[in-house]
Formats: sequence, structure tokens, C-alpha cells
Amino acid sequence: MSKKFLAGVIAAVVFAVVGLATTQAAYDFGTTTLKVGSRGAAVIAVQTVVGATPIDGIFGPMTKAKVMAWQAANGLVADGLFGPASKAKANAATPATPATPATPATPSTPSTTLSGAEGDINVEKFTSGTETTLGEGNAEKVLGVKITADDGSDVAINTMKVVIDNPSVDSAESTRLERYIEGANVYFGTKKVGSVDVSDFSKSGSTYTKSISISDTVVKADTDEKFYVEIEAKSDISTELQDNSWDIEVTSVRFTDAMGVVATESVTADSVKTTFYFESSTENDKITSTSSSSNPDATTLKVDDSTTSDEFLVLAFKLKADDDSSDLNVLELPIKVVTGTADVEDVVSDIYFKVGSDIYDDYTLTDGDETTATYKFEIDEGDLTIDSGDSIEIKVYAEFMREGLDTTYVSGDYATFSFDSTLGLVVENTEGDSVAIDTVTNRSGNKMTLNTSSTIISDVSTSSSIDNDGKVATYTFTFTVEADGDDVTLDGDTIVATVTNDVTPAFSIKKDSGNATGTLGTTYTVSDGDEATFTVTYNVDPAADGATGSYYVTIDTIDGVSVDKTAGPRTITTLS
Repeated sequence: MSKKFLAGVIAAVVFAVVGLATTQAAYDFGTTTLKVGSRGAAVIAVQTVVGATPIDGIFGPMTKAKVMAWQAANGLVADGLFGPASKAKANAATPATPATPATPATPSTPSTTLSGAEGDINVEKFTSGTETTLGEGNAEKVLGVKITADDGSDVAINTMKVVIDNPSVDSAESTRLERYIEGANVYFGTKKVGSVDVSDFSKSGSTYTKSISISDTVVKADTDEKFYVEIEAKSDISTELQDNSWDIEVTSVRFTDAMGVVATESVTADSVKTTFYFESSTENDKITSTSSSSNPDATTLKVDDSTTSDEFLVLAFKLKADDDSSDLNVLELPIKVVTGTADVEDVVSDIYFKVGSDIYDDYTLTDGDETTATYKFEIDEGDLTIDSGDSIEIKVYAEFMREGLDTTYVSGDYATFSFDSTLGLVVENTEGDSVAIDTVTNRSGNKMTLNTSSTIISDVSTSSSIDNDGKVATYTFTFTVEADGDDVTLDGDTIVATVTNDVTPAFSIKKDSGNATGTLGTTYTVSDGDEATFTVTYNVDPAADGATGSYYVTIDTIDGVSVDKTAGPRTITTLS
């Protein structure tokens, strides 16, 4: 039942006294030193002071940089740690201003006009959108509170009394809430409407109580709204404390109705209550891989059998730190290379990868004298860090052929590059704890055909179609040819194709763009130094062989360069 009282003389006297005693609040930075990995309302205060963006409550590298710049500008040691000296300096710059007595007013009066008459509320628990486990350094909504405005009146929610208790008391240390959390917040849907630091709670034994003030929050008449209580976990909870559970409960809600009457709704014991737990930050630390649009298509690369080639982009993929993960350091990263016939060390002259403009080229090679080998890149701690929730793009570059080899390189060989986490990916969080990699998906590059001839083939694509009567199939190939060292002739003889069932298809070629001379349909020549794009079509009509069925066309080589691209199959159901 609600315990109601008029907001008249009693409220006026109470709030007049409060007004005389209140001073303008300084920044609340909490009681602990704030550093990379810290999260919560105290970090938001730091970001506000130093001008960090975005103001998201996450103390990351960008916030650290801003803190260091602010410390240097204010005569402090620029170490990026926001401790007692920094807190004192920040609050000294915003001195508390004594409050002057003002016209008595009820603080529960909302900015929105309330409609209706005398009202009441009903308070219930809900669980959707809540979590029961908190990772170190994270904030989670652990309790859902549904408030319904009854009796035809809008109500403004003023305070919510939250009680946190430790039911699994193992030692005196385990009952100290400040060892577990930084503070608590109240959300109205997705909007934060109340926030307190852990030091604001009153303690009695293992029970902590605080009435959290709610700002500008109205529940309309005869409707219900969802509130959440969020807990901000500390980033350094002792391992022995993480097994302890905590109960959190809302025991009452204070509100104002449209008549200006302030009331408190006492909640039935244990009806709006839940239990939450803590877990090590390493349990939330997770790294995943994703594809990259920069990953190159299969192509032919111009190399030389006596000198080192240019460098080529051969593989691209992304690594991401999970949203709930701490910042992660990549210490070892493996790249697997598979060649056709030659040993990997005889094909690859050098290899490195880039992240942005940073180059990583310190590696060891395993099984280089075989056609499958692994380059394991070794990275100094802190040189390749993925911030929580962020991703980085890995671009792998290679040079081919070493000078002075006793054996010549066989044109038409190939190399494929891939990221295989099982071959030695090593990741740690910023505390030095290992991060599991069992959820990391391998990422494969496409075949890089190595060609010593003057013909360079790239951007090969295929398609196929069949006529409406199901009699004739058309197979289409589009590709680009670059002549580097000699002229390249393209016709039905230099473009070698294989067709199912030895059917002889009708060949046709046309130039789409670029520089080439020739006759539409039959032959073209690309002069040395020029480049052009072509479309080749094959029409398959098996009537002469008297056989219907499934047919495909594969271009094996173009001017001796391996292509191995297939169009189809298409099923021919009727003979011409």
C-alpha cells in the first residue's frame, strides 16, 4: 500500500532546509584510480573534464591520450592515470558554489505537466533485456522494473530505493560492495535517468541501500513503462570473490501524481528481486575474424624466373575484439602458404603484413622446403592492440622469386595465402592473460597464379544461360589481358577450352574496352604495353551428337597462362 502525504508545508520546510545545506556538486570521479580498462559514470566525468570523445564511459587509449594532455597542461605528471592529484585538480578548477535559499519547491515536480487527478502506481519485475552475469569492467542491466500508472493520473517517478545484499558471505572482505562494483544506474527504457557511486550506498552488515533520484521521468495514466537497474562492475575483482552472488532488489518507489501529492509505493518483499554474479574479464575476452572487401580476387601475377618481383597484395581479413571484451594484444599471427609444385621458400621472396600504415615483418618460417609452409609473425606486446569492440584490417603482401636460385621457376605455378589461427595465433588481454582462439574462423585468400610470360590475365568472371527451348547453352567469360614484354594474340587456338562430352562449341570474342586490334568474333592482338578487356562466348549445341544432358565449358589457358575457370553447367533437354 502507498504511504501518501501532501506536498505542502512539510515538503516546503524539508526542501528549504536541503536547499540551504546543498552546494553545487563537484565532479564525482569515484574512489579508485581511473585508467585504461575502467568503465562507468566516473569515466564519463573524466572524459567531460579532459574533452575526450566520444563520451561513452569507456577509458580507452583515446581517453588516456586526452588525460595525458590535460595533465601536462595542468602541471601534473602526464601518466594517463586519473588518481587523487588529477581529481583534486579537476575539482579545484570548478569550485563549489554555496547555494542560496530559494523559494521552497518540491523537487519531484517534472518538467512535463502531469494530467489527471490523484493517482497511484503498481511496481512489478520483468526479466527481458536483463543479464545475471557481469564481466569485470563491464556494465549490465541486471534488474527490470515495470511501473504502471493507475487511477487515471500521470505520475512522475522521483526515487527508486535499491537494496543490494550479499547472501553468500564467506569472509569479511566478501561483504564489501566496493570490492565488486563502481556504481549503479537507472534507465528509463534506453535513457539513463539516475546514477549513483558505490560510496553513496548506506551499509548495514552485508546489506547496502540507496534511494536513487530519478530525473524528468513520467509514466502516463493507465500505461506501464520499463525501467532497468544497471550495475557497473569493477575492472579488477579478485578471483576468490567472483564466485560470490549478490541479490538486488527494489523495495520502494517514490512518485508525484497530477495533484502534486507525493507518495511512496512500498514493494512486496522479494517481488522485485534478482541475483547476479561476476566473472573474470578473461571469460568475456574474445577475438573473432571477419572477411574483408580488400581480399584480392584470384589473378595472374607477372613474375621473373631470375629476379624478385614487385610486391603484391595476396590476402586481407579483419580481426575484431568482442564488444564485451577488454582490449587485446596480438602477439603472434600465422600465415599459411601453399604452392603448386615448387617449395614455398623458392617461390616467396619476402612477406609482411600491414595494419593501416604500420608494417609487421618479423617472422619465422616453418617447413619452407615443402609446398605447404607457415610464416609466424611475432609482434612486441602493445604494438598491435585491438580496442574493445573495434576491428583491425590485416593486409598481407608478398614478393616472389629469389635472385640467384640454382633452379629456374616454372611459369604457371601458384601460391595461396591464408590465415589459420590453429597454426599459432597468440592473443592476450592487457593484463597478460591468454585469450581463447577456438572461435576464430580461418580466412583464405584466392589463388595467385605466377606467370613469367608476357601475358597477364586478371579479373576473370563467368556466367551461363540457355535458350527458352532448352536446346542451346551459352557460356560467357570476361577477362582482362595485359601485354608485358611481347604482343598477345587471342583467338580460338590461343584460348584453350574444355567442354563436356567433347562437344565442339561455337567460339566468339569481342573487345569490351582498352587497346587491342583485330576482328570482332575471331581474333584480337594486344600490343606490348597495352591492356584490354574481352568477352568470350561459347555456344554449345549437342544436336550433332544426338545427346541431351548437362554441359559446362572450362577455359584452361589463355596464351599458355593457366586460368582454370568454369561456366555452367547448363542442362540441354531438347535437341535442335
